[in-house]
Amino acid sequence: MRPLYRLTFIIPMLCLPFVDPVLGQEPEDNQGHMHSAKAFYDQGNLDAADRELDAALRVEKKTPLAHYWKGMIALQRDDLRKAEKAFRKARGQNRRLTEPYLGLGLVYLRMKNRKMDAIQVLREAIKRDPNSVEAYYQLAIVYKNLSFGDIAPFGFFKPMYVGKGIDALKRTLELSPDHPQANHDLGLTYELGLNNVEKALPYYVKQLESNPQHEESLDRLGRGYIKTGKYTEGVTTLNRLTRTFRLVYASPSFIEEKIGPTLAMLEATLHLNNGQFDKAEETFEAYIHTLPFEEQTMYRNVTYVLTEEENKRFEALTPVQQEEYTRTFWKSRDSDLTTPANERLAEHYRRALFSRTNFGENTFPWDRRGDMYIRYGEPDDRQQFTLSVGQLQQANQGSRRSGSVPTIQDMGDAIREGAQSSAIERHAYAPTGDARIDAIREMNFQQRYQVAVEASTVGLSAYRVESWVYVAVGIELFFVDQLNNGIFDYPLMTRSRDVRQVARQSQFHPARLAAEMIKNTPEIYEHDFGGDPLGYYYDIVTYQGEGSTSDIEISFAVPAYQLGAQTDGQGEITSLNARATMMDEGWEELFSSAMQFGPFARPTVLRTAKNNTAIATFQIPMSIFPGEAELAVSVRDAVTRKIGIYRQPLSIPSYTARTLLMSDIKLATSITPTIRKRGAFIRNGYEIVPNPTRIFAGNQLVYIYYELYNLTLAEDGRSRFQTDIRVSF
Repeated sequence: MRPLYRLTFIIPMLCLPFVDPVLGQEPEDNQGHMHSAKAFYDQGNLDAADRELDAALRVEKKTPLAHYWKGMIALQRDDLRKAEKAFRKARGQNRRLTEPYLGLGLVYLRMKNRKMDAIQVLREAIKRDPNSVEAYYQLAIVYKNLSFGDIAPFGFFKPMYVGKGIDALKRTLELSPDHPQANHDLGLTYELGLNNVEKALPYYVKQLESNPQHEESLDRLGRGYIKTGKYTEGVTTLNRLTRTFRLVYASPSFIEEKIGPTLAMLEATLHLNNGQFDKAEETFEAYIHTLPFEEQTMYRNVTYVLTEEENKRFEALTPVQQEEYTRTFWKSRDSDLTTPANERLAEHYRRALFSRTNFGENTFPWDRRGDMYIRYGEPDDRQQFTLSVGQLQQANQGSRRSGSVPTIQDMGDAIREGAQSSAIERHAYAPTGDARIDAIREMNFQQRYQVAVEASTVGLSAYRVESWVYVAVGIELFFVDQLNNGIFDYPLMTRSRDVRQVARQSQFHPARLAAEMIKNTPEIYEHDFGGDPLGYYYDIVTYQGEGSTSDIEISFAVPAYQLGAQTDGQGEITSLNARATMMDEGWEELFSSAMQFGPFARPTVLRTAKNNTAIATFQIPMSIFPGEAELAVSVRDAVTRKIGIYRQPLSIPSYTARTLLMSDIKLATSITPTIRKRGAFIRNGYEIVPNPTRIFAGNQLVYIYYELYNLTLAEDGRSRFQTDIRVSF
C-alpha cells in the first residue's frame, strides 16, 4: 500500500488558447509568434517559447495573452513574483479576460498566506466566465488547502471551507463530467475533510472509470473498502473495473501491476472474514509480495508482538536466525495445527493491514494505536471525542446530556466540532450497554486515571482523543492527537498541584499500563473455530514400528450426547471429521492425517452426561521417528459443527534398544482374535476396540493390550515372562 496523498497539491498547468477571444485576431506576425510559442511550450521548451512571446510583444505591446503565457512560463520555473507581475500586466491590459485571474489564482495558491487572495481572483474569473471549468476547479483546490492545512484561524472556518470546496468540485463536474482529477478530489474531501469514507468511495470509482491509471484513487478506494468493512463490494467493484480495463488496455501487465495488488488485499480480507483461512493466508502472501520492501518488512516483522526482553534476544540473532525464529514463532501460535492454514498468521496480516490503513495516514507504518491494535486486535469498545485544555473526559460527557440548556460548554464543544469537522467523531462518552466495559471506564475515572490535555503550540486548544477498552485485561487506554496532525500517542503528563492526582496519573498513566500489559500479555487472539466446543476423550499409545520408527495410535471416544439430538431437525445420522498433526521440536510437520468416521446415529432426544451411555469410538494410526513432538488433534461434528481442539507436547519413545522393552498399555472394551489384516482397530491378528474414556461399568470386563520386545528365547524357541498388574482407583 503506497501513501500517495500529499497536503501540498500538484497544480495542473492550464491549456488555453493563445488567441485573445475578446480582442479578436492579433496581427498576422503577432499571431504566428503566439502559435510558435504555444508549440514550444507544449514541448517543454520554455526558453524558445519565451523568445517567441518577446517577439510577439515587440510586434504589439498590448498583447495580454502574451503576458499571460509569460506568467505561466514563470510559474513553471517557480518564479512566483515574476509570474504575478506578468499576470497583473495581462489583467491591466484587458480586465475582461478570464485567463489573467486564473493565473493570479495559481500564483496566490502557491504563495504563503495568500489563499484568501486566490479565492478573490478566482471568483473574479468566474464572474467573467461562469462556465470556466478551471476557475471552479482551482477554487476547489484553494478551499481544499484551507481545509486540510493548518492555516484556518483556529480551524473554526474549516467546515465552511470544506463545504465550499465540495460545491466548487461539484460545479466542476457539472461542467466537465470527465474531468481528469475532480472526482478524486471530491472523494478525498469527503474522506479527509468530513471523515466520511463511505461517501468518498463512489467518487474514487468514477475517477477510475474516467482515468484507470489514477493510482491514488485506486489506493484510496481499496483502503476505503477496508476501513468500511465492505470487502464483498470492493471485490465486486474491482473485478468490474478489471473487466472494463481489459477492453481499454491490451496488455495484461497493467491490470496485474495496478489492480491486482489492491484486489488481492480485499480478497484476502474477505477470505479471512468468511473463515477461509488457507485462502486468506495465501492471498495475503501474494499481496505482500507486490509491496515495496519496506512495507513487506512491516508485515513480516515479528517484533511488533514480542515483549521487550524477547525483542532484545531477537536483535542479537543473525539474519538467518531471525528468519527461523519468525517462522517457528508463528507456527507455535497457529490456532489449529491440524489445518493447512496458520490462522494466527493470517490474522496478524489483517491487523497489520488494518493498522496501516487506519492509523498510518500521517506516519509510517502507524501511530501508537497501531502498536496496540497489532498486538490485541479490535478493542471491545473504541470511542472518539474532543477535549479542551484542562477538561476531564467525564466532564465532557455531562454537557452533552439530552434536554440540557445550552451552556458555555456547549459552545466550546461546537467550536471543537468545527475545528475537527468530523461527522462521526463523538465529543462525549456514550454508554455501551455492556456492564463490563462501562464499569472499567467508571473505575478508571473514579480511582485511576483521568485523561486531560495540555496546550500545544498548534491551532485551537482542542484535541482529538480516543478511548480503547480491553475487557480481557480490564484496561482502558487513551490516545491523544496532541499536535492536531493526525498522529495519536499516549497523553502527555499534565501538571497538577494535587499530589494524589499526580500519584494516580503516574501509577495509571496509559503508557505505563500499556507497558505492563505488553509485559504480562504480549498479544491476544481468540480464534473463532466456527462452532461450539465438542467434548471427547482421546488416548495415545505407542508401539515398536518398522525400522527405527514408532507406531502411534490415537483413539477417540465421543459421547453421543455431544452430537445433539434428532429433535433439532438436522437429521438422524452424522459423521465426525477428525484430524491429527504431529510437529517436531523445530515446528516442522512430521505427520498429518484427516479422516472421516461414521455414519453415527444421533440420539432421538437430547441427552446429558448423566443419562448417556452411547459412545462413538474411532482411531487414527501413524508412524514417525522417536523424539520430542507437539501433537494437535481436532474433531468436528458434521451436523452441529461443534468442534474440539486439543494440543499437547509428546515424548515419543524409541524401541530400537536390544534390551527388554514394553509398549504403552491400551485399555480396551474388547479384544478378539481375527484373521482380517485390515480394519480400524486391528493389530497383530487382534481386533482391539479401545476405551479412551478409561471408564468401565461395574459388571464390565477390563481388557488391556501391550507388546513386549526382545524377549530371550529358550532352547525350545519359546519365551517366558511374568506380568504383575495393579489397578488403582
